Amino acid sequence: MRIYVEKLKPESYPEYALREYPAPNWELFYNQTQFITLRCFNIKDNRLSSIGEDLDLYSKRFDLGQVIWPYFPTMYTENFYELAEELKRRGMFLFDIWGHVPGSDTLAGGGCHVTPPEGSITRLNEIMGDHFLGMDNGEQDGRYIFRYAPQQCPSNDDRFAQFMNFHRFFRRMGDDLGNKMNVLLSLCNAHYFAREGNHMLLGAEAAQALPCSQIYYSFIRGAGKQYGILWFGNVSVFNRWGYKSYCREYDEGWPRSGVDKGTSLSLMRRLLYSHIMYNSVAVGFEQGWFYGDDNELRTGQNVPFYPKNPELSPIGIIQETASKWVKRHGNPGTMLTPVGLLLDAFGGWNVPIHLYIDHLRQSYQTWGVIPYNEGDYLTHGIFSLIYPGYEAASYYRDERGFMTPTPFGDCMDVLLSDVRLPVMDQYNVIIASSRIDVSMELRDKLDGFMRRGGTLVITAGNAAGLWPELNADVVEMSDNSMIAYDGKTIIEPLSFKVMECRPVDGRAIAVSGTTPLVSRIPYGDGEMILLHAEWGVNSKALPAQLPEDFVDNPLPCPYVMLEHVRAVIGDILKRQQIVSVSNPELAYVTNRRSTGDYTVSIYNNGLTEQRFSLTAASCIRIESIDELPLDQRVKLSKGYWPTGIGMPLVAECGEGVISPGDVRIFRVKAKELNIFEQHPEPIDMATGHNLLALRNITSAMEKVLSMPTFEHYFRGVKLDWRYLHEHDSEFLRQDGEWFRRKNYEVWVDLSSGCNHYPDFHFMDTYRPNYEATMRKVRDVMKKAVLFGASNMVFSLHVKPECHCPQLLAEEKILDGVKALCRLAAEYGFTMHLQAHPTKMHGTSEKMRDFVSACACDNLTFAINPGHVKEGRIVLDSPVVLACAPDSDIMGNYYDYHLPFRRNPDLVEALRQYQGILIFDSCYSDWDDIYMDLKSIYN
Repeated sequence: MRIYVEKLKPESYPEYALREYPAPNWELFYNQTQFITLRCFNIKDNRLSSIGEDLDLYSKRFDLGQVIWPYFPTMYTENFYELAEELKRRGMFLFDIWGHVPGSDTLAGGGCHVTPPEGSITRLNEIMGDHFLGMDNGEQDGRYIFRYAPQQCPSNDDRFAQFMNFHRFFRRMGDDLGNKMNVLLSLCNAHYFAREGNHMLLGAEAAQALPCSQIYYSFIRGAGKQYGILWFGNVSVFNRWGYKSYCREYDEGWPRSGVDKGTSLSLMRRLLYSHIMYNSVAVGFEQGWFYGDDNELRTGQNVPFYPKNPELSPIGIIQETASKWVKRHGNPGTMLTPVGLLLDAFGGWNVPIHLYIDHLRQSYQTWGVIPYNEGDYLTHGIFSLIYPGYEAASYYRDERGFMTPTPFGDCMDVLLSDVRLPVMDQYNVIIASSRIDVSMELRDKLDGFMRRGGTLVITAGNAAGLWPELNADVVEMSDNSMIAYDGKTIIEPLSFKVMECRPVDGRAIAVSGTTPLVSRIPYGDGEMILLHAEWGVNSKALPAQLPEDFVDNPLPCPYVMLEHVRAVIGDILKRQQIVSVSNPELAYVTNRRSTGDYTVSIYNNGLTEQRFSLTAASCIRIESIDELPLDQRVKLSKGYWPTGIGMPLVAECGEGVISPGDVRIFRVKAKELNIFEQHPEPIDMATGHNLLALRNITSAMEKVLSMPTFEHYFRGVKLDWRYLHEHDSEFLRQDGEWFRRKNYEVWVDLSSGCNHYPDFHFMDTYRPNYEATMRKVRDVMKKAVLFGASNMVFSLHVKPECHCPQLLAEEKILDGVKALCRLAAEYGFTMHLQAHPTKMHGTSEKMRDFVSACACDNLTFAINPGHVKEGRIVLDSPVVLACAPDSDIMGNYYDYHLPFRRNPDLVEALRQYQGILIFDSCYSDWDDIYMDLKSIYN
């Protein structure tokens, strides 16, 4: 069995160098999970009144953590930067300053549209450097789904369009908060924040009235690995009915607080240790560490906390003992997640019910406005197989669903279809469940994944798009079909559609009569498991009457995973476990410290005692099992059990037994018999200095975002001058800020307007045209600066038809280009002049001579092979605008800017080229671009 053994290294990703602020790595956190604490400082007369005392209390007198998580009013105090200086001196972290709610009244408090004081982000970076971790994007994805997505008028079912709505919302928020952010998710949108490049860490608010923590972190880990960002853990004291506080009771209204309200200590404890096992760089609770302290009271009324004899509450005891446990035993090793769930890059999948839809009586939606399709229901089914009952999270008073049993282990990360192949190679199995927007690039990546030893599980609905040669015809299977699989007969109670694919080398492993339902297809060192059921679910919706209230009621599902699909995927998942827990009612996480050294954490998320044993796969032989004991004191505390659940007080577990609501952690030493360590491959762009020409666009930002793997191949774009000239400066400023933050290069091309008439006229032979030209060019340059552009491409044009002999024309065009270069120098532009066969000085040789005659320091010659009518193409310029011309049967030349793969000689020359390569063809779609990329890069 192959296992991936490396912790994530953000600095190994190409995006790392492009980010405005480098993503934190494990070294920054001293190579050990840190703890998060202290969300409210004492403030008096608009000053932090006890900085040293507050920090000492939380980090020295009590070992609650080094990562400080303050409330927004802290930034508005007169001596805020004294806090930053003190944190820096102590080697502590300033993290996730919270309280922003967009569009509300602007005050210094939380729950308002609070933004950092002017210049504060810069000042904090100067003082603290990488120990300032940024601002809080806290639960805002839920807020977007709850309040903003339903307002769209009209709405539509285009998922990219819905992604753009989401993106615009959070682009504004990033701009408001300084674009140095952390996300505290309340739904499953981790990838969209990680992809943006302005988030430092990913996390989620576990418990609360929010989704299953295991689902959260399957998205978070996958997003982190896909885009090179680490993550943190957070556990809330809230639930749907109130919050836990060891301070005081609220007699009326919401929130209701008390020692027996909110999240149980049992769940808080299990969640905290699971987040450590998930390889979070920092973990912690949100409040309630001391008796007599209540953040809700303090933030609402600015009440100070001055304990004379501070005493840790049970919440504080859990966090402090966990901190000491990590210091004693070290990090548990790399979490083993051998399975990746592949979803579409713009799918927007979210759990079927959650806090942010109840008010609208909605369920089973993506992006908050699009109903699930069959692939989304299959995704739900796969989550239900690995995390059974996850959708119950927050709706049951016994706390089921926040953490569920894991009959196959907590083994899966979520990936989006823009994932790189080296990231895919970290997994043994990838399950493509959602309807995926197919592309040649994705097909090549999946081919590569399988050929290098991976197992791809895919529905025929996706496979037929990726591999059209499967020649699939759709037929309907009736209710109660009998299916033979693995020596057993499975009765499929519901009708479903089958695509009768006939793979050349496939072997049917599940059949109904003579109809193949599952095929195993060898691919190099790996295989494809082809599910012939079109989308893996029933074809006719089941009756699904929603209950009057989701609380304490199950959620009906109209489309369920087929029984034979469940059996096949279940068998694949079983084969991925190295150390497993015998009892399917328990949850467990497996980590690998080093060769033969494993950490296995076991969670009893139910309310009855459970027996268990640890078993090994055939690839290892267990030699010893030693428990890493946890502090047991809180089991005797009031508030340990869910509100209203009367349970016996159980302080210890016997051998092979785990108490209700408990967690146990074991160190397992083993002899590894057949383990292959998978180490990370370099995640390179694998290309040179590439730019992509964008044409006929309404938004340059939107066009780039529509190509989710753009950044894998290109460093920037070339824009046509008309895009800048025809848009107003405010629109372009917003687009430009995004390009600058993403560190993309932007070049501008004047060539389409270099025509003498009606656009650019560089000869002062007709003064009004010449002056108009220079005004237009100046306008374009001013706007291009908004993008950080400093390079401009242009060409010459034909000479005037009358009253301008050749010598005069050559003199005037020379003067005109010199004047153009002087104008460009004012704005910091280098001008790159390309030859064109129908314009003056139309060959490369003549244009080189012309550039030399101009003798301008900011003027160079750029080669465009598409403008070479005859002769051998020599790429001896620092800039190449790569495209190919066309010709008809009469040999006539056409400047069509065809994809350059049409010219084999040009492709061979481009493979050797080392300069700036602008993909200047007129492409029809991403596949067209990808085929050109593929022609010159392996």
